[in-house]
Amino acid sequence: MDIPYYISELLDDQDYAVIPGLGALLASYRPAGFTKDKSFLLPPSRSIAFYPEMKSNDGVLAGIIAHDQKIPLSQASRLLEKFTSDLLFRIEKGEKAPLGTLGHLSLEAGEIRFTPEGDSLQIPEAYGLTPVAVKKSANQAGFNAPLREQTIKRRKNARALAGLFLLLAIVAVVVWVIIPSGKHRESVVSQVPAYDSQPAKETVITMVAESINQPKATAQPEKSSPDTTVVLHGHPRKELFYTIGGSFLSEQNAHKYTGKMKARGFHPIPLGKVGNYYLVALDTFFTAGEAFKAADQYAPVHRTTEIWVYHQK
Repeated sequence: MDIPYYISELLDDQDYAVIPGLGALLASYRPAGFTKDKSFLLPPSRSIAFYPEMKSNDGVLAGIIAHDQKIPLSQASRLLEKFTSDLLFRIEKGEKAPLGTLGHLSLEAGEIRFTPEGDSLQIPEAYGLTPVAVKKSANQAGFNAPLREQTIKRRKNARALAGLFLLLAIVAVVVWVIIPSGKHRESVVSQVPAYDSQPAKETVITMVAESINQPKATAQPEKSSPDTTVVLHGHPRKELFYTIGGSFLSEQNAHKYTGKMKARGFHPIPLGKVGNYYLVALDTFFTAGEAFKAADQYAPVHRTTEIWVYHQK
């Protein structure tokens, strides 16, 4: 059976494929861009990376094989185990473990590395596109130089004018504040009325008496309106790693599983449809290491649930 074919199909469909007991291949989109020397424009493609930490069986690859070959899921799982054992045997012997047209796995510096081959980095949307050579005109640099100098000169003149206008505005504000303020003080002083000392004392005594007889007003603090801001965070998010408790072909089964895990004390997060499956996460983490550590801790406690880690690219 050509299991690498199903791995390739899974990468095209959902950008990742888990090989149980070995690791996972993750594909990420690479936009069109120039070569380092700017001589060629490369079409869009993808990069494929291998993550040996993501080896927990998510059941997706076995499910696809079972559906396509019309065999029981248990039989498809055994075929995958045999395939993984053969790959590990080749890698430990120092040989290249082939993955069909995708490339091969090998042991380098004590770590398993993936090397792409052939057209494995092409994407369906870019089939038929080839690198385009970029030709520069010999007179282009000389033609653009005068325009560049004129642009720089205009920018300098604009900055100088802006600085001059700002200086004039500051001077105008200072003059407007200083000169009228002196005249205003003289007018205020001239308008202050003169009274005898005795009537002033009587006025003060009367005001004190009135203030004693009047009831004191109790200051009431202003009621601040409650903060009704609600922040919604959509899932899945690219900066998070999710410990996945279940993946389902039916959205109804995913909802049932969510209710079941809530009853067990978890706070499950439905991630919606990823590829062909509806995923339900049990927890979120900011690093892959924390997520895999939590997945290993879940395994002995919840033996009926296969825990694995999902990260959106």
